[in-house]
Amino acid sequence: MKKQWKVGLSVVALAAGLLTQAYAADQSDTNSNMNMSDKSGAMMKADKMSMVDINTATAAQLEKVKGLDKKEAKEIVAYRMKNGNFTKVEDLMKVKGIDKESFDKIKSQVMVGQGQ
Repeated sequence: MKKQWKVGLSVVALAAGLLTQAYAADQSDTNSNMNMSDKSGAMMKADKMSMVDINTATAAQLEKVKGLDKKEAKEIVAYRMKNGNFTKVEDLMKVKGIDKESFDKIKSQVMVGQGQ
């Protein structure tokens, strides 16, 4: 009877150890995923801060947008001066030299702010 009791106790101890390891591994994965989402959230905030406001940007600032060249940047400023502030980023396609393909390359880097 004592031998069965020791074997039973050993099985329970082994099972408890395995459950503890499994729980710890699961918690580690959860924390790791949480840290990744925190980091990506911070990156999203940083990305938003680096967006260029097409209603206030100078031609030099617009040139920094990947996908815009010097001529297109000047055309954006000229269009804005002639027609007033943009109401939505899609309005960039009204600017000479910016077609749908060009717009698709830059749309994630620009925003419409309140202007001046």
